[in-house]
Amino acid sequence: MIGGDWRLPLGALLGLNSALGRNAVFAAVTIVSIAASVALSTSLEMSSRAVQQLADRTAEALAGAAQLEIVDGALGIPERLVEEVRAAPGVAAASPMLTANLQIDAAKLSIHVLGIDLLEEGVGRELDLRARGAQVPDALKLLARADAVVISELVSAKTGVGFDESLQVRTPLGLRALHVEGLLADRGVARAFGGQIAVMDLYALQALVGRADSVDRIDVVPAPGADLGALRAELEKRVAGAATVRRPGLRQSSLDQTMGALRAAVWMIAAIGSLVAGLLSYAAMSTAVERRLDEFAVLRSTGFSARGIARFIAFDSLAFATLGTALGFAAGRVLARLFLPTLSQVSEYFQAGSTRAADVSVSGPTVGLALAVGVLGALCGALGPARLATRRYVLDATRESRADTRATGATRACVPWPIVLALGLAAATAVRGVPPRVRLLSLLALGTLLTASLVTPALSGIGSARELLGRVAPGVGHLAGTGLAVRMRGTALAVAAITCLVAFVSGAILLSASFGETLLNVIRTRYPEAIDISASAAFDDGAEEVLLPAVVDAIRRIPGVADLSEQFQATVLVRGEEVLLGAFESRISLRRRAASDRPDERAVLTALGRGEVAVSGAFARHFGLSAGDEIELATPKGTQRFKIAGELFGMAGPSGILYMDLGTFDAHWSRAGPGALLLFTSGDPAPVIDAIRSATYAQQSLFFTSNDELLARAKTFAARFDGLLFGVATLALLLGGVSIANLLLGIVAARRREFVLLRTAGAAPNQLAAVVLADAGLIAGFSVLAGASLGLLLLRPMLEIMGDEFGLYVDAHLDLRRLALLFALVVASVLLSALYPALLARRTTTLEVSSFG
Repeated sequence: MIGGDWRLPLGALLGLNSALGRNAVFAAVTIVSIAASVALSTSLEMSSRAVQQLADRTAEALAGAAQLEIVDGALGIPERLVEEVRAAPGVAAASPMLTANLQIDAAKLSIHVLGIDLLEEGVGRELDLRARGAQVPDALKLLARADAVVISELVSAKTGVGFDESLQVRTPLGLRALHVEGLLADRGVARAFGGQIAVMDLYALQALVGRADSVDRIDVVPAPGADLGALRAELEKRVAGAATVRRPGLRQSSLDQTMGALRAAVWMIAAIGSLVAGLLSYAAMSTAVERRLDEFAVLRSTGFSARGIARFIAFDSLAFATLGTALGFAAGRVLARLFLPTLSQVSEYFQAGSTRAADVSVSGPTVGLALAVGVLGALCGALGPARLATRRYVLDATRESRADTRATGATRACVPWPIVLALGLAAATAVRGVPPRVRLLSLLALGTLLTASLVTPALSGIGSARELLGRVAPGVGHLAGTGLAVRMRGTALAVAAITCLVAFVSGAILLSASFGETLLNVIRTRYPEAIDISASAAFDDGAEEVLLPAVVDAIRRIPGVADLSEQFQATVLVRGEEVLLGAFESRISLRRRAASDRPDERAVLTALGRGEVAVSGAFARHFGLSAGDEIELATPKGTQRFKIAGELFGMAGPSGILYMDLGTFDAHWSRAGPGALLLFTSGDPAPVIDAIRSATYAQQSLFFTSNDELLARAKTFAARFDGLLFGVATLALLLGGVSIANLLLGIVAARRREFVLLRTAGAAPNQLAAVVLADAGLIAGFSVLAGASLGLLLLRPMLEIMGDEFGLYVDAHLDLRRLALLFALVVASVLLSALYPALLARRTTTLEVSSFG
């Protein structure tokens, strides 16, 4: 008997010797599997958190010390309200702000220019201004000129423009040259928008972008001891009908909507990735421990107690898990930096370089996620085999007999889990009124469990068809699936994990296809013969220049111009929320609508000409309004009520879109000119466009975009999410492949005596390899079939989430091409993972008595 003091050190030594000796390959695969699991989950968490922190820093830097803000959408607040707000009792400072998104063509960079009243910034936002490296306490000394601008250090580095140099920017009124009077140190406001920021005097920026007597918002800093509720009530009285008072950070801007959609998508992907990683870590550890049951039996025979064996297994598992988690954690930080540029560019507010590698950081949730996926998953994976190992006393009991396995299966069959889970899945699909997120997760969980529970019946079905399989594939057909039965638990877990991944990615692909096809169909049917005319490049994230009235008049006089429809977009406040307002000439839309268009849409367009408004489906659902209801909008002429004529299609966030005729808009608001034109020609558009360019070249540069170009851009936009989706899927499938290689290695090792007998009986090496590849093919086929079926069920709640939370109501569409690509990736990953185990099986000889290593 071995003394108790020696058992744990001896067990650790035996475990180390086994791992570094004949089981070295198997141990390495297990560690890589755990590392890949941790890397996938932590990289998504860190990269998404870095982008979110960038958005949070932007909001905090812009708000500064303000505790209330006064806003009125993108149409602006009358500047006269600033003095009224400052005069209110309890106000320490009221700081107006104007924001403009300008383009630096030379550097292909958008910058967000803040126009602020510098006299109020002493108690507002944090400005750290520098000139030639020296701090400048008086900001007015830098911004005394009408064209003076202070840029961030990041903008200076990207443009190569420094102190006392000229910076060319494209504004809504054309190209302008600004004089750089200083730099913003990398703190406070300079960290907004990832450093893509500049500061100007408020009045200089108003002149630069044509927004005289108007500001975007007023940030209010309360006086010490002031009652915030009473102050808010007082300010609401003073700005009633002209603006809205609210707490900072409650904006529903496009940035907020984009970040909300990104956060939901990435966290859902991270959650599914973590689940898959945990399952595969569990499967890998279970296989690793089961493969060494004979060693544990030897230890029991030499005097180790059941508790000692359990400790030995826990030590081994913890060693594997710790090393795998450490490697995965390091790899996760590298992957996070690779994901970061893709995630940061989902919004027009950020560009490549906005988020930097330094933004990737480790947090408590990151460590917790790594430990849960790596360590906890691995230790849980060892529980079942440990329980089995502690019950074995002699060498001939190290493996369950087929009779025992059949008995266990028969016992479990007493509870018809597949039927119970199938009924639960059907109920989750049919029940209405359940939040879509809850229904999505319920379907995914029940479908994954159902798939795992069907592995045993499926293998039994293969067993009953072996005679037929033997005729179809002579020599190996009758052995199909026999290897998977040796590691039933590991097989079920691997299949469940891959099914879960395939289901989620399939559903996401269908969701992306539904969104893309709906968008493309709208563009295809949106005046296909029209040409879009704008003063800024199409699809540019920079400032949208308005078209000069003289240019519009010149275009109308060009021969061949049949119709010219002016378009304008702005943002208004509806019940305190920012809503996109689209104004257009409804009479031209009616004239250019195809006769086959829906009669209700034509009726709505007719009503727009009478001064009514239309709303998108998202707007109607979000605000609970429909045709016949009225809405109130604050205008420079006071609060006005508008009747809702009906719905028009549109996708622009959860608050939706408000539509009105351009004449109605001009009756209540002012604008410098149209943001875009729709050109309809009486013949070939090419000579008409040439004539327009010749007639307007000296006044304003124009850009012409055909419907085909819009379609191409829409396809690019709709496919943006696919890159992230397939990137994550590929990483997860590589992880799945490593874990399946682990499983198949264990199967080959467990069947070594069987393979020796087959070789002795005349089986060719290639036939043994084919047996292993057939098992891998069964895993891939079953996982793809189950995952594709479950993915179809997930599409409906995914569409509901898109509509309810992001205002994107679209029709369901299939995308067989991308689904086929996903399924090919799955099959390729699984078969590639089987190559090394198949090679080991192929090397089996009739004299072999040792295990595979």
